[in-house]
Amino acid sequence: MEPLQASMGPPRPQNFHTISLALLIVPPAFIFLSISVFMVFLPHSAQAVIWVAVAVCLLISLIFMSVRKSQRDGPNFWLCLGCLCLLATTSAAAAGAYNWRSHVARYWAYAGQRAYSNVLPGEPALSHADAGSLAFSVDARLDLARAAAHRSEGGRLFCVAPVLGRAPQEAVQYWAAGVGCCQPSGSSFSCGAARSDRARGGLVYLQAGRFSSGDLSGFRRAAKAASAAHGLVLSPDALFVRWAEDPEQAEGGLWIDGIRFLVCSILVHFAFSLVAGAMLHCCRRAPQKSKLEDRRLTH
Repeated sequence: MEPLQASMGPPRPQNFHTISLALLIVPPAFIFLSISVFMVFLPHSAQAVIWVAVAVCLLISLIFMSVRKSQRDGPNFWLCLGCLCLLATTSAAAAGAYNWRSHVARYWAYAGQRAYSNVLPGEPALSHADAGSLAFSVDARLDLARAAAHRSEGGRLFCVAPVLGRAPQEAVQYWAAGVGCCQPSGSSFSCGAARSDRARGGLVYLQAGRFSSGDLSGFRRAAKAASAAHGLVLSPDALFVRWAEDPEQAEGGLWIDGIRFLVCSILVHFAFSLVAGAMLHCCRRAPQKSKLEDRRLTH
C-alpha cells in the first residue's frame, strides 16, 4: 500500500479544513472592518487614501477570482474567496459612505462651527451666520400655534415653528425645524425636543459648504407659509434649528450614532461571513478518484 499512497501524492494536512474555512471567513471580515474603520476615523482630507484602499481590495478580489480551479469536483475555492472579498469591499464602501454622510460628516461639520449661548430671539440671525449650535435666552419659546408646513413635490413634509421672545420683534430670525414631524397644517409640531420645556436651542441647519443641508429650501417655503398665515415677517437671513434640550449633547450624539452604526455593521457582516464561509466550505467535496486508481485498489 505504501507505493500506492506515494503515487497518489502526499496526504492532506489534518488542519486543511480549518485553514480553508478560516480563509473564507477572516480576509473578507478584515476587509470590511478596515474600510469601515478608515471611513470613520480618517479625516476628510485623507479620503483619497480610503478609495485607494478600496481599489486595492477590489484588485485582490479579482486576483483571487482569476486563480484556476485545482479540483474537478466542488466549487472553486479561490473563486468563492474572491467573491466574498468583493462583496465585503463593495458593502463596506457603501455602508461606510452612508455612515459618513449621515453621521460622521455632520459631526465634523458642526465641530468646525461656533457655538453661541444666551442668544436673544430678536438678535439678527446674520450675526450668527457661522453658528453650529445656538442656546437661546431663558425667555425664548417656540410658538407652536404659529407653526406651518410645506409639502415638497417628492412628498416630504417640512415643518417649522418660530422662536419668539417676550420683547416685540420686527422679524422672525430663528425657526425650529424638522421633516415629517407635524401635520400638513403645521399642527402637532413635535420636531426634536419641541415638546420639552427644558429645550432652549439646538443645532443649526448649515447653509453653506460641503455639508450644507438640502432641506433649507423646504424649510424656507414652510416659514413663508407661516408668515403669510399668521402675519409674521420672515427675516431673509433666518436660521433653522434642530430643537434640542442640550445642543452640545446633540452634537456628540452624531458621533455616537456613527460609532454605533460602525459596530453594528461590522457585527452583521462578520455573522454573514461566518455563515457564508461555512456554507461554501461544506459545499466543497473532496476530489473523486479516477477509474485507474479504483482499478489499482481492487488488485
